[in-house]
Amino acid sequence: MKIKNIMAKIKRIYFILKKAYHTFMLLVNLSRDVGGTLVSSFLNYYKRFKGFEIKIIIGYDGFPFLEPLTGIGWYSYNLLKNLSNYENIKINLYGRTFFPEETPKNYFVSFSDFKNIRIRTYGLNQNLFPSRNFWLQIMEKFLTPFFILIDKNDLFFAPNYFPPPLFKTAQPVVATIHDCTFKVYPEYLQKETLENLNRYLPEILYKAEKIISVSKATKQDLIKFFNLREEKIKVIYHGFNPLPLNEKKINEKYLLFVSTLEPRKNLEGILDAFEIIKEKCLPFDLYLIGKIGWKCENILKRIEKNKFKNSIHLLSYMKLEDLGSYYKNAFCLLFPSHYEGFGFPILEAFYFGIPVITTNKSSIPEIGQDGCLYVEGSGKSIAEGVIKLWEDKNLRENLIKKGFQIVKNFNWEKTTKETYETFLKVLI
Repeated sequence: MKIKNIMAKIKRIYFILKKAYHTFMLLVNLSRDVGGTLVSSFLNYYKRFKGFEIKIIIGYDGFPFLEPLTGIGWYSYNLLKNLSNYENIKINLYGRTFFPEETPKNYFVSFSDFKNIRIRTYGLNQNLFPSRNFWLQIMEKFLTPFFILIDKNDLFFAPNYFPPPLFKTAQPVVATIHDCTFKVYPEYLQKETLENLNRYLPEILYKAEKIISVSKATKQDLIKFFNLREEKIKVIYHGFNPLPLNEKKINEKYLLFVSTLEPRKNLEGILDAFEIIKEKCLPFDLYLIGKIGWKCENILKRIEKNKFKNSIHLLSYMKLEDLGSYYKNAFCLLFPSHYEGFGFPILEAFYFGIPVITTNKSSIPEIGQDGCLYVEGSGKSIAEGVIKLWEDKNLRENLIKKGFQIVKNFNWEKTTKETYETFLKVLI
């Protein structure tokens, strides 16, 4: 009995010492970080005072990298990658300053080959605090803004609408707005998302020094719904990176949809069209590729009950090289969205030489130009578009040729250059 008590005491002492060690190391790292940052800030002030040329320090919101990347995530990633190659820029990347020990300390993408980037994260040992989630939230809400403050960024860039919470500094903010779905189609969003956008986005729009819009259509929506000055908004289109290709063969003839599964993507129209196409005995399967989004329960139920469900393939988020193969082997891309801020899949389809059936709504004609087959968006009109491409090979080949030319106009070097020039105008 005495031995058990002694062992229990030793175990308790061990855990206390372990917790003390982790606490001590966290404090050491934080102190070293704060001290180094303050010294660096002093040196920057000194260099400015003496007239030396110094780097522009940009705070960069890393929240888009905390989940598998889709359109906005890839925009943030490619822009960051290209900005990091500018020798006169230093970037502080903020996501969550503190991560629980059991979650990845790294983001969903690697920045190992990026230049001039400082990643502002720490891991917290799971035994460090009682009520760990409470303390994690406290540290996030107060220490993240503290680090942003002492880092003395010249400018803070929010590539996905919002800067981090409690961002209250004198640093100018540039924010990218990708769409105004929450104003145009509020019924397509979750209640919590809608409330957050309506509550916080107007403040960001009015306080930001400059707003980047990814299309002219989104710019007009911002002016319409928020009465912003036209000159405050700079339209900078996304760039485009060719997707890798692993030469995977898909045996079926198929129609392709690529995007998050959510109401504004008009999946109801796609399923209506597919039923019409199958009833006309056209030899197509349907591949729906994308992560499950909000308010798509009815879509999933409809797929499960569909009489052609054996020909419908629902695939989740996948590696880029696999996605490239699905584009390459498709008959066409179905992209009949009700609303888009930009429309990455259109460019991806152009690159792989498949025609696009889409709608003439929001930003889509800006991106697709004369390289798409435009339809009204109902199931019947989408089906008629597929049949037209099936029967008219000249039309299909003509659209493919136009798509190849259009996609050449979108590149990340141009997007990055225009974004960098926008930063400079804000800082002058």
